[in-house]
Amino acid sequence: MSKITQKDSIKFAEISGDKNQIHINEHFSNKTFLKNTIVHGVNLVIFSLIKYQKKYKHNIIDKLEISFDNYCSTNEDFYVNITRSQIIIYSDKNQLLKIRINFHLDKDFNYKKIKLKAKIRSYYKVNQLFYKTNISFIYELIYLTNYIGSHKPGNGSLIHSIQIDKSLNNNTNLKIRKITNNFFIFFIKTQSHDLKVLVSKIKLFSINYRPFIISRKLKEKINNKRFLIFGKNSDFAKITFKFLDKTRAFIKYFSLKNYNKINKKKLEAIIRNYKPNYIFYYSSPKISRDFNNKSKNNEYLKVYYNNLKDLLNLLIKNKIETLIFYPSTIFLNNKNKYPHYKKYLSAKFKGEKLASVYKYKRYLKIYRLPMFKNRSNYNINGYYEGQNLSKFKKYLIDFLKDGRGGRI
Repeated sequence: MSKITQKDSIKFAEISGDKNQIHINEHFSNKTFLKNTIVHGVNLVIFSLIKYQKKYKHNIIDKLEISFDNYCSTNEDFYVNITRSQIIIYSDKNQLLKIRINFHLDKDFNYKKIKLKAKIRSYYKVNQLFYKTNISFIYELIYLTNYIGSHKPGNGSLIHSIQIDKSLNNNTNLKIRKITNNFFIFFIKTQSHDLKVLVSKIKLFSINYRPFIISRKLKEKINNKRFLIFGKNSDFAKITFKFLDKTRAFIKYFSLKNYNKINKKKLEAIIRNYKPNYIFYYSSPKISRDFNNKSKNNEYLKVYYNNLKDLLNLLIKNKIETLIFYPSTIFLNNKNKYPHYKKYLSAKFKGEKLASVYKYKRYLKIYRLPMFKNRSNYNINGYYEGQNLSKFKKYLIDFLKDGRGGRI
């Protein structure tokens, strides 16, 4: 198991020259669907290739086919599985990337150790590798990430796939073909290889805050009420704050990230002392297609069901009367239409069912929301899907007008 920290990414940016802000700037990456900084994909590739070349010392690499299936978040644990013809890097949640390797064997075992450049030696903690051709892949990958991350397309660029093959001639040139407004294919010829790279440029997200008009009657009801919001960094939380900011409401946030016994005690103390009148339950993990991984499935259940149930039990234990806004999904109206999100939908539905339990139903109000434009609903073709987030206002008004909860 390995991980790459923010400090590691900053150092790699200095070594490679790839200053793409999605890797090193939290403020910038927070404006995208990524929400947090991610590891340089090429850094992961080089990291694994060095392991490969240490393991198979007599393999001379002829061709690489690299596909980036998912991004690796900063500080995320990942694993490297290496065979002679393939490298797979995966996390507890997803397969991150796959490298197919064509090679030939140095049958005479006449290999020669070659020193890497000093900065690379220091960063990867390796002094030397074998075969000049193998090492040339590393240098060309560094050139590639530098050009794409810092020049074209620059900030916000994502590499989706890389093919590196033997060059048919010694010419050195670069061509870029634009496929769509945000997708490009780079054709790069070096002295030894031909590179074909598929790249996209992420569109930044911004909330279009249309003027909120709140009736005087609703303002009077909200004034001096206490609100507790889970999922502070969600776009729903931001629009809710913008809405409540026009009143004299009190707002407190709590994070369920890394929720454990210590945090449970902190949450209980807040509930007991703060006594929230309203709770917005916006906590959510990253939603992705079903992946045969028990950890990811458990994460959905933990957030949408277990933690919610825990919160309800704390409210009952401390005799706090409050109303919880629980955002579910309209996808549940036609589950068969979304076969790749069964685990997500199953966990959401299980959370909904808590509202039918007698001791919980007075606390919960469930909304099956349509798709709204937010960072979680990014289409890789360069746009955010769904209705304008300002339309979320009507759900807030409906919730706050209600005296008590119950499923709708």
